[in-house]
Amino acid sequence: MVTRRQHYVWRHYLEAWEQKKGIINCLRDGKIFPANPKNVMVERDFYKLPRLTKADVEFLEPFMQATCPEVREVNLNLIKTLVFLTNANDLIQSQEGISEAVKSDFQTPIIETEEKLHEQIESDALPVLEELRQKQTNFLYNDKEAISFFDFIAHQYCRTKRIRESVGEILYSFPNRDFSHLQNLLCHCFANSMGANLFFHRSKFYIVFLDNTTDLGFITGDQPIVNLMGTRNGTPPEEIALYYPLAPDLAFILLPKEYKPCSMNIDMVKELNDLIMWESKHFLVSDSTKVLEQYLNNPISGIPPTCRILTDS
Repeated sequence: MVTRRQHYVWRHYLEAWEQKKGIINCLRDGKIFPANPKNVMVERDFYKLPRLTKADVEFLEPFMQATCPEVREVNLNLIKTLVFLTNANDLIQSQEGISEAVKSDFQTPIIETEEKLHEQIESDALPVLEELRQKQTNFLYNDKEAISFFDFIAHQYCRTKRIRESVGEILYSFPNRDFSHLQNLLCHCFANSMGANLFFHRSKFYIVFLDNTTDLGFITGDQPIVNLMGTRNGTPPEEIALYYPLAPDLAFILLPKEYKPCSMNIDMVKELNDLIMWESKHFLVSDSTKVLEQYLNNPISGIPPTCRILTDS
């Protein structure tokens, strides 16, 4: 059966915030409610492929050429495959005498292809995620596992609704033509490039674990990975430090070696939570409804002062 309910944040990841009976506490659209992780941050046909025209491919070409040769080949092969799939589907759908069942079967790869790619990325990264939750980083010394890790965090960063809609807004504003239908494909290709770049430059980074022993748990949201060095004003950041909460009591930062985090305290937890809240588009998840009530009653009105979280080492 075709998978039409597609998560833009990994369901398995959200389970770390489960309370009794597999329920997480959510804040969305001004309401706090309990939910099963399988029913949140999910959208019908979220990863459905657009039809790719010759003009679309020509528009994408410069983005692909700007990447390293290894990633360029992966991304170009992906585009070629998607062009074939969408063109074949168009041909089948336009033919008379072909049953609706057959036409429906040809729709399946259009709907599921990127979803299946994410399933594979997450499956490969599952052992790494479990190591992280045990505060282990041995995978960084194994090339295959390190590739899985960097590919995973890049796609978890780029696959979300917030990132894709932000890219769509930029693509919509191009002169003479709207390219916003390419947002999913371009974000996927960006993630491939981002993961490869982090892997190739991994010697410049290290992982810092944040143990949260305060009464205020880490929250997460529909943009669960954020760049602590992001500009928050739409301009590209010059540096990257990826913060990723793993559970209410544990998070990590992929950090340039010349920086270190400040000492963990409740103010630091609040600042990190404020950043997750500010970056999230629709959903917040917490182990405490009281935390969500605070954001419901006092939403962040300005850019969180995240610069105080990191210091030069």
